[in-house]
Amino acid sequence: MICKLGTFKEQQADRDAIADCLYLYTRAVDRCDSALLREVFWGDAQVYGSLFSGGRDDFVAYSTEEGKGFFDNMTHMISNIITRIQGQQAAVEAYFYGYHAAPAAANYGDLIIAGRYLDILELRDDEWRILEKTILFDWFREYPDCVDWEKGPMGSPATITGSRNPDDRSYALFSRFNSANR
Repeated sequence: MICKLGTFKEQQADRDAIADCLYLYTRAVDRCDSALLREVFWGDAQVYGSLFSGGRDDFVAYSTEEGKGFFDNMTHMISNIITRIQGQQAAVEAYFYGYHAAPAAANYGDLIIAGRYLDILELRDDEWRILEKTILFDWFREYPDCVDWEKGPMGSPATITGSRNPDDRSYALFSRFNSANR
């Protein structure tokens, strides 16, 4: 049986920890937080994808520096997380939708990429981290223009906005709860 209740009950804490690791991955990419992005991967992790393939440290540098260089902001959402745990490893598929907001001065527009993360996570010393990540693109959409922050959403100036590490308000929020500024 694919979804046997007893197995899910026994694995619930592991499944929650695995999902949290994936959510922290998207947070790290969106905030260009290299320390957090490094933390969600094991040191010997490998990443495979159309835009980058290589080891953890090179991926962290690529993701945070390229993210800062090409986009003002990014928002990655994940859903449809399917997890299969076998011993100390888990195979995980998660759908992602990533919106990339181009800077106003860029000669390119905003970009949406949707696809799936195919991950192998490994449990070491009671901690789940990514050992292997494959980034599959299922579709994308490039826009000829980008967001105009001077006009603001619906013609109103945005006075409370997100920002990149460590100025984003979420860092102060989480630091109040001793969770390593996550």
